[in-house]
Amino acid sequence: MGKQATIDEQANTPVQGAESAAETPEAGIILEAQTPEWVAEILASNAAVLQSNQLVIDSLEDFKEHSAEFVAQMVEEFAPKMDGKPINNTTEVSQFDEDADYEVAPGKSFRDSKDFTKEYTEGDVVTHLGAERLQTLLANGLIVEA
Repeated sequence: MGKQATIDEQANTPVQGAESAAETPEAGIILEAQTPEWVAEILASNAAVLQSNQLVIDSLEDFKEHSAEFVAQMVEEFAPKMDGKPINNTTEVSQFDEDADYEVAPGKSFRDSKDFTKEYTEGDVVTHLGAERLQTLLANGLIVEA
């Protein structure tokens, strides 16, 4: 078996009748790698994702730089204005009567402060909850005198 020619040797071997490889019909043809269209589409899509991600990163960095200022503006804008005067409460609160029976107000409900799984709903009698708790519930409009 004879020696096998390398690719370079094959490329530089002239065709029969030609003096050099440059005179062969294939001479001057340069093979170029071409990217298939589907690969080009994937690359373009990835580039778009990268660009989008960079915009998100830039936005987060910008927010990080200015977040303290932003939060301060929100607090200033939405914080209650304190002028040292008591708030005028326009709703009239019923006076607590220790001897009266109380039930949950219409359309209201609340949970037991000691057992959060227990819920009191409209019409439930809650007189057993104790004077301090009843006063708070009455002031918040959650119960009414039965």
